Amino acid sequence: MTLSDVAKKAGVSVATASWAINDTPDVRISKETVSRVKMVAEELGYQRNALAKGLVQQSSSLIGFITDDVATTPFAGQIIQGAQNEALKQGKTLLIINTNDNEVLEHDAFKLMLEYQVQGIIYSTWYHHEVKVPRLMADIPLVLVNCFEKPIGHISVVPNEESGGEVATDALINNGHKKIAFINTTSVSPAKEGRLRGYMKALDEAGIQFDSKLVINAEPNQEGGYQAAKGILNMGVTAVFCHNDRVAMGLYDGLKELNAKIPEDISIVGFDDQEIISNYLHPKLSTVALPHYDLGILGTRKLLESVNNKRSIDGKLYKIECPIILRDSIRNIKK
Repeated sequence: MTLSDVAKKAGVSVATASWAINDTPDVRISKETVSRVKMVAEELGYQRNALAKGLVQQSSSLIGFITDDVATTPFAGQIIQGAQNEALKQGKTLLIINTNDNEVLEHDAFKLMLEYQVQGIIYSTWYHHEVKVPRLMADIPLVLVNCFEKPIGHISVVPNEESGGEVATDALINNGHKKIAFINTTSVSPAKEGRLRGYMKALDEAGIQFDSKLVINAEPNQEGGYQAAKGILNMGVTAVFCHNDRVAMGLYDGLKELNAKIPEDISIVGFDDQEIISNYLHPKLSTVALPHYDLGILGTRKLLESVNNKRSIDGKLYKIECPIILRDSIRNIKK
């Protein structure tokens, strides 16, 4: 069925049928005519061409979502889920391109988004870090999710790494632990700096003196945690906060080889809440969750605020809190 078929049966011109079906503003059509045209379109099974509509109006209901590798990363894929659900809630559709961190493909993706007349673009990365925004994006609403730029020129939505480190350490302090080690990463990143600040802040607020000797830098993976186990035991600590769940998994293995029991001898808290790790370790790992789903929701909301205001909103960094999930890896040693 074509638009001409709809117009003929409804007894109106093709232009009137188009205006009615597309709810075109600022045209004089009665509500009765709009209702009749839409009813005829439904009877005939007519489907409007959203892309053609976008080309005519130089706009569309599409939101671009460009990512380096989020689409193929299981836990970070929640960013897309949150963005997609919020977009649908507001009558928009997400156009997603995964670039595999390829600069040429990324440049082509941006150009493709502009050709499709997207209302704005969300640019997201699978882990929290600084990025350089392409110049091509200067004239379109843009929100960065799970990443940021310096100096901040666009809206950025990121996890609050510092508060995450603080709640992880607080969970151990609240269970009576005072000598707490922190296995941090060797990789320079907002997570490394922020989680360390949170760890130090929690100790300070609890009146526990910070001891730099209790902070170990290790590779942010299972091997890093495994290699740190012997040093952790030699410190005489009762608890450990690990930079991520993979480090915690390696620490579990290392401590068990050294006949140390978790949580009887050492309590452990991880970070990231990678469920394939945290839920299946024995005992189950207490960990801090990265708010990927909420990052996607807020990123989409901020982008559409910019679109609806028909102007670029001044760049601002929004931080989303990281909640702790308490499981079985913490022992209460309060007397």
